[in-house]
Amino acid sequence: MKKIFFLLTLPFALHAQKNYSAQLDEYMQSVVDINNYYGNVLIAKGGNIIYQKSFGYKDYQAKFPLDNNSIFEVGAVTEQFTAAAILLLAEQNRLTLTDHITKYFPELPYKTITIEHLLTNTSGLPEFYEEVMKDKWKENRLATNADMIYYLSRENVPLHFQPGQKYEDTGTGFSILASIIEKISGLSYKDFLQQNIFNPLQLKHTGVLLGAHVHKTPNPEYAQPIAYDEIAKKYLPADSLSQEFSNLFLNILSITDSVAGTTNISSTTGDLLLWDLALKNNTLLTATTQKKMFAPHVLMDTASKIFYGYGTMVGKNELGNYVVSQELGNFSLGFGTSLIRYTNDDVVIIVMSNKTKEGLSQRIGGALSYILYNKEVVPLYVHKEVSIDTSLLDRYVGKYSMPLLIEIIKIDGKLYRRRAGAPDTELKPETSTKFFYVSDNADEQLEFVTDRAGKVVKAYYIGNGLKKEIKKL
Repeated sequence: MKKIFFLLTLPFALHAQKNYSAQLDEYMQSVVDINNYYGNVLIAKGGNIIYQKSFGYKDYQAKFPLDNNSIFEVGAVTEQFTAAAILLLAEQNRLTLTDHITKYFPELPYKTITIEHLLTNTSGLPEFYEEVMKDKWKENRLATNADMIYYLSRENVPLHFQPGQKYEDTGTGFSILASIIEKISGLSYKDFLQQNIFNPLQLKHTGVLLGAHVHKTPNPEYAQPIAYDEIAKKYLPADSLSQEFSNLFLNILSITDSVAGTTNISSTTGDLLLWDLALKNNTLLTATTQKKMFAPHVLMDTASKIFYGYGTMVGKNELGNYVVSQELGNFSLGFGTSLIRYTNDDVVIIVMSNKTKEGLSQRIGGALSYILYNKEVVPLYVHKEVSIDTSLLDRYVGKYSMPLLIEIIKIDGKLYRRRAGAPDTELKPETSTKFFYVSDNADEQLEFVTDRAGKVVKAYYIGNGLKKEIKKL
């Protein structure tokens, strides 16, 4: 499962006397208008809700609006819950993090992988769908964790790297953790979490929902997914997708939709707030264990200095700490969830969606953070290309640090953004100093400030409303 990392590197400067609601509303309405966003947003400080709104529908066809009780799939935020369940078993001395996975599944060919490697996504395991089961699974039923273990054992696909060497999330590790939970407890993953996490913490609207994409859930509070059909190039309810796109996803879901551990938990913004409070207050786990969970065990992203703990992203900038768990919507057919906690200021931002493109939920979370920190956020708007004097383009050519290194190049009278590992992207002018990207997943612009001689003295990157200065090298 590939992830894109997007995180703020600025601290909060919340002032109790300021009312942010109008600015938050303006930004969110622009996201609805431009990105067709449906979802729920909750912001809390010190455990108290300071902003909570719903946008769009939980039933697209019947036009039933979303509300505070609407239930969304949380995607890879599930990994936080799986990690906590493993740590609970460790506190009960029923396992140790140094246990090798072959202690529980001796048939697996991966003898050097430990439970901690799985928790930190440093196992090197292949992706169980794409690399192991995609062309092998022929059963007329949904695959389970037991099927995944069987195919991993039978196919013996090589590791991507030696365990502990680096971070890579393929989804396989946390699915094996779910199987270990079942093996040790004698309960299904679903029942173990219900009895040991959801019930004790009063997470009344949270549960493990296996097979929800293939077999429609009868729960009226469940937000029905509205996916972006890449073939039809428009948003459609999950049961109305084009045949080609539907067949593609049915193949994926037949293997992934009932494999627990890395996705398949559903919840509400209110329950996720209770969950975050339980982690913050050591209600579920001891302070010692909680510290290990949020420790920076492995570097995920060099440019942004994002680390991975146990089931969650963590980091520290020059003025504060953050904990982030987010799902980019890869297999979630329109669902996306971002859960961000700024630990120094005890602020939590939760964004959930049932109608989104990949990466939008965490970009919204980032923009809302900027607003709360009194940083400049530009509401989204429709970009219109204009004609400009192409001789002006030369002044913008060069290398810039965002902190990722990009290069602005000129080809045939047009500007392009060049970045390692990505195709050149045309920058279209909307003024003589501001250019926008053509992108399905983000609203992005570059803006330049020049002196009287035409030399660039400042440059800004604007991504989904967040305006950040970048450096010309």
